[in-house]
Amino acid sequence: MLRRCGFNRRWRQWIYMCISTTRFSILVNGTPCGFFASSRGLRQGDPLSPLLFIIVMEALSRLLARAHDGGYISRFDVGRVNHISISHLLFADDTLILCGAARDQLCHLKSVFVWFQASSGLKINLGKSELVPVGSVPDVEELAVVLGCKVGTLPMSYLGLPLGSLFKDKTIWNGIVEKLELRLAGWKRMYAREKEALWRKIVDLKYGGLWGGWCSNSVLDPYGKSLWKHIRKGWPTFAKNVSFKVGDGTHIKFWQHQWCGETTLKSRFPELYQLDWELESVAEFLDVIYTVVPTQGALDIIHWKHSSQKEFSVSSFYKCPLSPAKRDFP
Repeated sequence: MLRRCGFNRRWRQWIYMCISTTRFSILVNGTPCGFFASSRGLRQGDPLSPLLFIIVMEALSRLLARAHDGGYISRFDVGRVNHISISHLLFADDTLILCGAARDQLCHLKSVFVWFQASSGLKINLGKSELVPVGSVPDVEELAVVLGCKVGTLPMSYLGLPLGSLFKDKTIWNGIVEKLELRLAGWKRMYAREKEALWRKIVDLKYGGLWGGWCSNSVLDPYGKSLWKHIRKGWPTFAKNVSFKVGDGTHIKFWQHQWCGETTLKSRFPELYQLDWELESVAEFLDVIYTVVPTQGALDIIHWKHSSQKEFSVSSFYKCPLSPAKRDFP
């Protein structure tokens, strides 16, 4: 396949050496047992893995292109003016093929699969594949028998995204937005912890810092959609679920941070915060703050409330009580 794609002999030999010299070792009853060669494939996490898939699927792409050019399978046209013809789309290890809802076209498509299996040594698992009709297709069950696959319906979920739904309906995006919110929560944790990381310093230089250096400034740019703008937007919810362990106190906000007790001093002693001093409140206030003694040279630490180890995790953030809010797709 590399030769057909135009790669020279030296390059092909390099790739072959990377694949053929791979050795594996496995644990048997907890003990490593020798090294053995693999008959095919790459090790998990090998940098060549994405390239290998692209090279192999190039064979399928060329076979489909030849079938379309010969008029055996039709394409799907997108757009009314200067339209684009699409025959297939490849996403990671998933393949989406578009063709006409006719028996002869599916027979030709099956022949393409046979040629692909013969040339690549791979076998297409049609049992996990679906034939999804777009519009009214009365004989869809018979067409599925030709390929030997199941029949799917729209709307459906593909690669985690809704297909065939009304994309203007915000409710269909709730699941996607929820997953993104959980992913962004991890960035908030890393921002608070990785104070010396290069990416953290760049964010601080661009947006500035707040909350004693635990959080960046809000992004007020009205133009476009900034990724950090949406990460920063969820900070108030995240901040309600953290507490602080005092080191030397240089990064602790005395009134705003929860460092002494189960709530902030601002919430516990509102009259003192507003300079409305009451003797009883002052006495209780002093008793509370004297329970925490700063340590010279020690680091202030942010803790996650909803974990016994006080370590943040996406699952615990998902389970923590969130205030109901209107969700808009970013």
